[in-house]
Amino acid sequence: MSTALEQVEKTAQLSKNNQMSLMIFQVQFPKEGVQPPYYGMNVFKVREVLEARAYDIAPMPDTNPLIEGMIELRGVYLPVIDLPKWMGFEMSAEERKKSIIIVSDFSRNFIGLRVSSIHGVEEKTGLIFIPLVTIIWTLTQIRLLIILI
Repeated sequence: MSTALEQVEKTAQLSKNNQMSLMIFQVQFPKEGVQPPYYGMNVFKVREVLEARAYDIAPMPDTNPLIEGMIELRGVYLPVIDLPKWMGFEMSAEERKKSIIIVSDFSRNFIGLRVSSIHGVEEKTGLIFIPLVTIIWTLTQIRLLIILI
């Protein structure tokens, strides 16, 4: 079996062993005396990672303020959600230029999620998954958010 196929098979077997591969990211940039928490997203939901500075975000009138606007990605328009703002943090203009947009599959719809940085992919075993609604309500106490979209 080729190396690529072996890797696909290994990844597909994760759920059978109560394991998951997570893309680890931060929503805030570190500031003096503050180390922001890390969050994780199932890599099966990640379609692409983009440098935000490479894309013009077109504003969308009369939408939720958490939706920054739309980007065009190879002829497809995607809404971009301001994840830091959703979580109560503001990004400076310079931080926005340095930020990342994670293109994710959300119920068969592609969306962009703005984050500050990505720290890689980790395989985790024996995770206990908490529904996203519960996590939102207790977000200030959570150190690792697992987005199961």
